[in-house]
Amino acid sequence: MIQAPFTIHQLHIEDILNPVHPSAFILEDDYNLLIVRLPSFLKEFTVTSYPFLLHKEQNYFYEREKEEFISLGIDFQHFYKQLDACVDKVVDMLLNAHEDIELYEENFHASKMKNFLYEWHNKKKEMLYIHRLVIQAVRVMSSFITAYHEDGDFLYNEFHDILEHLERSERSAQSALSKLDQIYKFYAMSTSDKTNQSIFYLTILSAIFLPLNLIVGFFGMNTGGLLFAEHPHGTLIVTSAMLILALFLSGIGYIYLKNKRY
Repeated sequence: MIQAPFTIHQLHIEDILNPVHPSAFILEDDYNLLIVRLPSFLKEFTVTSYPFLLHKEQNYFYEREKEEFISLGIDFQHFYKQLDACVDKVVDMLLNAHEDIELYEENFHASKMKNFLYEWHNKKKEMLYIHRLVIQAVRVMSSFITAYHEDGDFLYNEFHDILEHLERSERSAQSALSKLDQIYKFYAMSTSDKTNQSIFYLTILSAIFLPLNLIVGFFGMNTGGLLFAEHPHGTLIVTSAMLILALFLSGIGYIYLKNKRY
């Protein structure tokens, strides 16, 4: 159990200890609790909640690694710097995310990507999560500024700058989502074009071999009076006719494809 600097409601202690508690701003008679949940990327993508206790005599930040409250002083200056450092990590993370998406797109166009749908799904899911986190953080930060903006010691411009960074991060995440959607649309169009092209070539082959199958079927009937049945060179004649027809149909197909391409 953590040692709180003053009496805190047990439910709020549980909220502080929760490393992934949603962003929230809680107003109490003796203190206020600000929790900002933001994405971060160290060795892998993670989500961390940053709890701040605001008291009329002292402000505190809960350091999870040390499992203790760090005093931020009576004014808002240290509190602002601590929160600003947390938000700056999100801004840097989204800049890196855009660079990763650009590299991802280049690899896709260069056909260096084998598991496109799997990787695209993971990136889209991750970016959607980041977008939701930042939107909630913007709402909570707006509520916090509204509650304190009339305080004489409140650093309105500084905290509003943090809010602007969060709003910019939200737009950046939305832009990344749009970019991922654009990549997927191009992938779907490319796949559809390849499928249509394969069907087209199969149709050309069918147009060539269907008449030949008709001829083979006709002469394969077990009935009397078939053409060339009694002719000594009947098989050669029919085979030659089929070969000529195949070459003729192939020539027509070649000319059609050539004219269509150019």
